[in-house]
Amino acid sequence: MQEFKYEGFCPICDHLATFHSHSSRWWDFRAGLVCKTCPGGSLPRERAIAFVMKRLCPDWRAKRVHESSPAERGLSVVLAKECAGYIPTQYFPNEPLGKTIGKFRCENLEKQTFADCLFDIVITQDVYEHILDPIRATAEIFRTLVPGGLSILTTGVFKQHVKSVFQARHGRDGDIEYLKKPPEYHGNPISSKGSLVTASYGHDFPELLAKWAPFDVELFRFVDREHGILGEFTDVIVCRKPRYACQLTWET
Repeated sequence: MQEFKYEGFCPICDHLATFHSHSSRWWDFRAGLVCKTCPGGSLPRERAIAFVMKRLCPDWRAKRVHESSPAERGLSVVLAKECAGYIPTQYFPNEPLGKTIGKFRCENLEKQTFADCLFDIVITQDVYEHILDPIRATAEIFRTLVPGGLSILTTGVFKQHVKSVFQARHGRDGDIEYLKKPPEYHGNPISSKGSLVTASYGHDFPELLAKWAPFDVELFRFVDREHGILGEFTDVIVCRKPRYACQLTWET
């Protein structure tokens, strides 16, 4: 396998950096094109979020930021160090919501204990594909954002899907209804069981987000060599809570 390496500028650590991958294949870059100057290394999707955040909210260090399920590297480490209003959360199913466990606050995105209009930015990196009720979670994120606040997220947006494909959801009796069998799991930093994949999102995902809550939605897609944002699934979706009440009736 061919090694891939070149010089650029990392938008997370704000340094000239060497982006390094053990593979030169495009589809391997998302999980393998690393900036080793960042604490713990950073991946393209994290650099994409940092790039967008700096463009849309350059004073992010002075903002109130909620990040759900942060990583132990890159952007999450920098946010924890440099943003005084940063609150990282994880969902611990057997713990009370709102409880602090280590450096995390226990929160379920579908039923958060945060007050209304609390955060300027909510960040979810590769979280949406693990949410059983994304409609409720999107409404909760909207509720907790200030007017003009931003929900900045990444998830796999599949080119082959015109419409999103849902793989699991809440069942009637409080269990999980599996729409795809066998169920698929991704790695989970706080559980050896992994994280159940509940959806494979398609081109309709921005429109779905705007239906699930009255957000204004933008999609950022990158082929950015200078900032090390290369590979599959590096899209960043930004949902902005309007500053004014805008009523829109969707036709179904």
